[in-house]
Amino acid sequence: MKYFIYILYGFAISFMIFSFNILYPHFETIKAYYDIENIDILAKIIFTAKMYLVFFTNNTLFSATISLLIALLSALNIILLAIYIKKNKTNKKEIVSISGMGLGGFISAFLGLGCAACGTFVLGLVLSYFGAGALLTILPLGGLEVGILGIFILSATSFFIYKKIKAPLVCKTN
Repeated sequence: MKYFIYILYGFAISFMIFSFNILYPHFETIKAYYDIENIDILAKIIFTAKMYLVFFTNNTLFSATISLLIALLSALNIILLAIYIKKNKTNKKEIVSISGMGLGGFISAFLGLGCAACGTFVLGLVLSYFGAGALLTILPLGGLEVGILGIFILSATSFFIYKKIKAPLVCKTN
């Protein structure tokens, strides 16, 4: 029961990451709809909520599962990192090291977010600046491999942070 608040934070963070994955590709459409003055705010909120349904029509079950796992594991990673920092306030060097690892896991998973229609929109966008946007299309799953790799990295970093949390606080001797 003492970690109940962390569970709530985890669901909130997962929802934010998942919402970003859903709403970001449609940002311009949503913005244009909100700019129309003669539509009431309730209709605008309903329109935004319907974008969540678009996510399930634009994605295969596999890519939707990857997106959901990335959101959940990212939240787990962030929560574990917060618990670790709270537990080990005095060891700044260790906190920076673990935080960097957690951030690396989150960034690698973030690069793999996307849908079946547009592939990995973050990595695809980055690669297109270098003229290699079509590189992801030659992969067997059309770029979903990046999301799978992100899931593995997030799982590994979460496991490592969990092991660090469970390790006893002892001073190293020379």
